[in-house]
Amino acid sequence: LGALLLLALPSTLQAGVLERVEASGVLRAGTRADVAPFAFLDQGGNPVGFSVDLLDEIRAALSERFGRTIALDLSVVTTTNRIDAVESGDLDIICEVTTPTWDREEHVDFSLPFFRDGTRVLAFRETLNSVSELQDMTIGVAEGTTTAAILGETVPGIETRTYPSMDATFAALRRGEVQGVANVGVILLGLSRQLTPDQSVVLLPRTEPLGSETMACIL
Repeated sequence: LGALLLLALPSTLQAGVLERVEASGVLRAGTRADVAPFAFLDQGGNPVGFSVDLLDEIRAALSERFGRTIALDLSVVTTTNRIDAVESGDLDIICEVTTPTWDREEHVDFSLPFFRDGTRVLAFRETLNSVSELQDMTIGVAEGTTTAAILGETVPGIETRTYPSMDATFAALRRGEVQGVANVGVILLGLSRQLTPDQSVVLLPRTEPLGSETMACIL
């Protein structure tokens, strides 16, 4: 997969960034720390997950391409600084769960998509005893994501609250500040693993997701 993503790099990136990577021997990469199973911190505080493995595959593909060892210099980014980090040239590439949009493509490019999933809302099952309809819930979303826009388009009038990260959004759910948190389903399932066995949750809608999103690396 790493080699396939290299084939999709725009010519402008190949002409500039790849020359610098070859000369320096370092790929400056970024990922998030709050989107398990794609990227999260292990017990030692180090980023791990599918996105980190993908970045290492890209590093390995670059090493083979250039005929020299390329090191991976990995930084943790957030939803609010990830686009700027690549646009400014501070980082060469970021892999986590970013959805390509036309607005974002005014500033950065994207790789081939590597994952697709649908937007859902995670809520405690007991919440449905008092608020059974999704549109009547207050939903937490992470700042700098496409989630709030998708909710607004698919569930008109729904109330959302924005938090700086998915960890902060999930913490708000546990404190009772919101009645649900929204993201793509696989991320919500990853967050639900933080709960104790007696805290039962449900993903809404129960059938089709609110929207389908592709995920790609930022270039």
